[in-house]
Amino acid sequence: MKAGTLEAQYLIETPFEPEKVAAIMAGEQSSGTFVRVAGETDALRERAAAEILSVEELEPVTARSLASAYLQRKGRRPCGRA
Repeated sequence: MKAGTLEAQYLIETPFEPEKVAAIMAGEQSSGTFVRVAGETDALRERAAAEILSVEELEPVTARSLASAYLQRKGRRPCGRA
């Protein structure tokens, strides 16, 4: 790991592909926002980009621990995951 870096572990409960969700979360965590801001260059985004070291899928659960406002808005149900 490079000097000045931070390693974090997250437990993600999602009906979507864990790798895709991890990448979205990493992007938001590294830049602090999911939209571009004034003065933000591609070089800056690349330098500050988070890196996914690994994704470990745990055993499925039988029920979600929290309701998903996103899924409710989209009228979607979980697809094989809680």
